[in-house]
Amino acid sequence: MIQRLIDFLTHLRTNLHQNSETGRFARFLLVGVTGTALDFVLLSLLKLWGGLPTLIANTISYSAGIVNNFTFNRLWTFRDSTNTNILGQFAQYFTINIGGLLVNNFLIWVFEPIFASLMADNLAYLPAKVIASLVAVSLNFVLNRYITFRDVGAPGQSTDQAAGHDPVTPGSDTISKTSSGEVT
Repeated sequence: MIQRLIDFLTHLRTNLHQNSETGRFARFLLVGVTGTALDFVLLSLLKLWGGLPTLIANTISYSAGIVNNFTFNRLWTFRDSTNTNILGQFAQYFTINIGGLLVNNFLIWVFEPIFASLMADNLAYLPAKVIASLVAVSLNFVLNRYITFRDVGAPGQSTDQAAGHDPVTPGSDTISKTSSGEVT
C-alpha cells in the first residue's frame, strides 16, 4: 500500500513537469485544489459568519476561485501559452467559468435541500458543494484547455505547431505548403 502511494506520487511529480496532457491535467487539478480550498473557506465564512444565502455566498467564493485559478493556470499549468493578450484570455476563462458557476449553483440548489433532510441543515451546503465542484472541474478543464488555452500544443506537438506555424525540419531550410496543402 505504501509502495503504491510512493509510486503514485513519483508518477505525479514526473507528470507535473511535463507538457503532456496528463501533466497539464495534473497541474490543473493541483491549481484547482488551491482554488477549491479558497472557494470552500470563503463560502463557509460568508455563509456561517456573514449570514449570506448559500447561492450568493457561493457566487462570491467561486469568483475568487476563478481569479486564483486563472492566475496559476496561466503561469504554471499552461505556461507554454503563446497568447500575449492576457486580458482577452482572462475574459474567455471567466466566461467559461461563469458557465461552471451556473452548473455549480444549480447543483447546489438541487442537492442542498436533499442533504438538509439527512444532516444538520446549516452544513448541508458542504456535500452539495463537493458534488457541484466535481462536475464543474471536468467541464472547466475541457473548455478552458480547448478554448482559452488552445494555443498550447497537444502531446507531441510543439507550441509553434499548435499556433499554426510549420516547423523547420532538421537538415532542411524550410517547410512550406502550397494552397492545396501539399508540402514542398
